[in-house]
Amino acid sequence: MILRGGSKITKRLARSVLTVYIHYKVAKNYHLTSASGFPIVVGGQWWLVTARHVVELIAELKKANQLNRVMLGDAWVGLDGKGYQAQPPLEVDHPVEIGDDLNSIDLAAFKIRPLLVSSLKAGNTIAVAESNWRQVPKHFKNYYLLGFPGELMKKTPSSGAPTEIEAKRCLMRLKKIPTADGRFHASICDGPKSGIMVSKIEGVSGGPIFGAKRFNNGVRIWVIAVQSSWDKSKKKVTGDYLVNLGDKLLKMQS
Repeated sequence: MILRGGSKITKRLARSVLTVYIHYKVAKNYHLTSASGFPIVVGGQWWLVTARHVVELIAELKKANQLNRVMLGDAWVGLDGKGYQAQPPLEVDHPVEIGDDLNSIDLAAFKIRPLLVSSLKAGNTIAVAESNWRQVPKHFKNYYLLGFPGELMKKTPSSGAPTEIEAKRCLMRLKKIPTADGRFHASICDGPKSGIMVSKIEGVSGGPIFGAKRFNNGVRIWVIAVQSSWDKSKKKVTGDYLVNLGDKLLKMQS
């Protein structure tokens, strides 16, 4: 599969898409896995949006007393000798979730505390404004998925607690498939030969699915859904509509 990494659209949304680094230990051995996520603003509050199954993994590790911390980063993260960031970790208590194993909806969010918000802003992270996820046009010519495939994550050193992590942010162009189940379905359209070759997109879970429209004064982007799962053999992805989670968060705060 070929993913595009250098598109102008990627650069427009890149400052809002984060890698969710999950740092844990099993039998005293250091482990690091990752997912994708992005901050949105709801009533002035920053929330990290990701997939519900990512939140469930974090909860399972915490219950087993294996979770060290959850960190947010972008394409490069510097760490200390224990594999920790200088900025505050993400607090993972009391997530807001939508969905269960019966209806398959896969949406969740963590409240981002003020100290971490300040650190993210200092690193030029931009939260997706309400106007860019609530008032969404009905139709787009093209849809896109942006995230960090775990296959492309590089740790230095490669074993033990790293001192730095590099990740590649990749863009996939999607063709929406109309369905009646209330979820977002699309096929993955391969990018140009100059793109980045990957065999799987694990790590992109929680990444934004968005549409873009060109106007006289430039391109505007709306985030539509959150990536949930993919079918490698059929090159199809499934996501859930962000507005459903945003509305729940807004009701909680009102």
